[in-house]
Amino acid sequence: MRTSPLAITTLLAALVLACSSDEKKTLSADDYDQTCSANSDCVIVDIGACECSCAHAAINVKDKPKFEHDLAQCDTGGNSCGMCPWMGDTVAVCTAGHCDTKLVSSDGG
Repeated sequence: MRTSPLAITTLLAALVLACSSDEKKTLSADDYDQTCSANSDCVIVDIGACECSCAHAAINVKDKPKFEHDLAQCDTGGNSCGMCPWMGDTVAVCTAGHCDTKLVSSDGG
């Protein structure tokens, strides 16, 4: 049985498309709304979760469902990343109309 050049070309094209999918491997705060007018407009997100790092940022709370959807698409290779120890010391703040993070000292200041 001989395989036609068209069949081989079609198969190769399908493989290239499968390997170059738009599946997101990293998360970036720039992909989400970061505008705000008050601290309550902002929420901390773990943007390093796809890479098992503890990188975090602040985005507009309205975009948190979109972030959670994108986070669910991450493939960490079955690794459990654990918790980031300093997340409790970081708060989301609105600075000049932009959601940002602020590290708070242990005395609350």
